Amino acid sequence: GTGTARYRIWDGIRAVDYLASRPEIDPKRIGFTGCSGGGTLTSYVMALDERVACAAPACYITTFGRLIETIGPQDAEQNIFGQIAFGLDHPDYVILRAPRPTLISATTSDFFDIQGTWDAYRQSKRIYARYGFPERVDLVEGEGGHGVPPSNLMAIARWMRRWLLGRDE
Repeated sequence: GTGTARYRIWDGIRAVDYLASRPEIDPKRIGFTGCSGGGTLTSYVMALDERVACAAPACYITTFGRLIETIGPQDAEQNIFGQIAFGLDHPDYVILRAPRPTLISATTSDFFDIQGTWDAYRQSKRIYARYGFPERVDLVEGEGGHGVPPSNLMAIARWMRRWLLGRDE
């Protein structure tokens, strides 16, 4: 009844604990981002820890429907035990944190299907709009395979500056 995802989530939240305890860190302005396995961890922690003020998971968010149709189930740490049976899908990681700012970073040729990513984004956008904050969720799609191209890195940096520092440039 358990899986390795629970240990990764625990470690990620404990990392936020440590960060928030540091005197040089403003605990109300914590951002979280990562690619691939880091995108998975970002998705979990951003959904479960309200201290994550701004997030940008990269190369992970899609839908289970597209995941199963394209590359199949992923590594054990990318699957929460029973999540499909309980109706938990990738868009829910974004929706659970609404309306806190979230940028989905994706690439056109990633093995995490881009159509599923756009579906997840549209589902999230609808919920954020219902909360009255549609501008707080967005998607950046760069050219390339699995990874974060420079254009996406720039978009993530701008997203973090916008929502954590109040500098929209």
